[in-house]
Amino acid sequence: MYICICRAISEKKVKESVKEGKKSIKELCNSLGAGNECGKCLPVLAEIVQKEKKVGFYRP
Repeated sequence: MYICICRAISEKKVKESVKEGKKSIKELCNSLGAGNECGKCLPVLAEIVQKEKKVGFYRP
């Protein structure tokens, strides 16, 4: 599923980035380019980051 339609960024790519150590929305946006166009993906990015933190993929 695409999270950011503007930049064609998939949920899988976002989760991989979180697993690689991106720990904030700002880091995800900077590395992936998400949220730079319309911004509609930002709430979904925040939700994914929170879920990944809870399941243990997050590395502080």
